[in-house]
Amino acid sequence: MLYSNLVLAATAVCWSLSVNRLLGLALDLPVLGLVFCLTLLTYNRDRLADYTGRDDQMNMKQRTQWVARHHRTLAALTTGTAIGAVILLALRPATLPPILAGLGFALVYSGRILPGGRAPKQLPGLKVPYVAALWALLSVGIPLAAAGGPWNGRTALVALAFFCFAAALVNLNDIRDIKGDRVVGTITIPVLWGEHSARLISVGLAGLAGTAALGLQSAGLLFIALYVAVLALTYHEDADGLFRWLIEGIGLLTWPAAI
Repeated sequence: MLYSNLVLAATAVCWSLSVNRLLGLALDLPVLGLVFCLTLLTYNRDRLADYTGRDDQMNMKQRTQWVARHHRTLAALTTGTAIGAVILLALRPATLPPILAGLGFALVYSGRILPGGRAPKQLPGLKVPYVAALWALLSVGIPLAAAGGPWNGRTALVALAFFCFAAALVNLNDIRDIKGDRVVGTITIPVLWGEHSARLISVGLAGLAGTAALGLQSAGLLFIALYVAVLALTYHEDADGLFRWLIEGIGLLTWPAAI
């Protein structure tokens, strides 16, 4: 489980490196370290917060059992990661606005601000754009804020491409979890509209990312868009373990392809 979170954090770093290459930004190691720490902090914190919940205990038994066994170690690592993020933020204070924006999204997403005491996260289908926006803030917003721009049409296309990549993959992960989500009553896009429609949504998001790649004249990003579309069309439950790593390790492909 921890290894998976480390892979996700490494993917966020690779996406940030891709943004650097696409927008001609200078390599900034403290910024990359900040992206890594914030991503790892986010996912580790979520695991600690959710493992005692009914949904995770029913739908993610192996993960919740692992967290229960290693709770103290994971909590210590999360604390250390948070301290590291604060130190790196002090070195690059210009990155504070996108970080605050991400925190604001998280508070609104989880806050019981809707009629009946409901939170926005309980609304069907909202998880995909929420998580995709956080990934865009991490991998695109933070490097741009640290560099002071550029804020132009090319930047908008880069942000669109990575938002769509993240959204397509989050939706694909929900397809992977569709049986468990139905059991616990979590209304994701695949649960709401069916697996076939959800696959087409991921393909459509990959197509939108590919359109952005054409605007950027990036054959590498176009390849990644095709890769995501193929994952969405060919995913099969019998090969779930393989597809999990093909999804989570996408950053390792994105960085060298972003030319």
